[in-house]
Amino acid sequence: AGAGLTFDSVPFKSNFAATAGVVQIDYTGEPSHTLAFREASLAGFELHSPPGKPQSGKVELKEGVYDIYCTIPGHAAAGMEGTVTVGPAA
Repeated sequence: AGAGLTFDSVPFKSNFAATAGVVQIDYTGEPSHTLAFREASLAGFELHSPPGKPQSGKVELKEGVYDIYCTIPGHAAAGMEGTVTVGPAA
């Protein structure tokens, strides 16, 4: 989580890339944000960014584009959303 309502400290970065397979996501940064996938098949995956306690988790992703967002009310509507583009396995 970046400053304000972003997923990265790079201004306006909201698109990320990954390789198909099991992907480890390390979610750190500003407190009081979450990272979740909009896809129903990934509904149980959610990371939180509490103060001083980075969260990480592994998720299996197939090739495609996945929508991510912050579940805190109003954050996604304010722009805290993005995509993860997953390419073929190496």
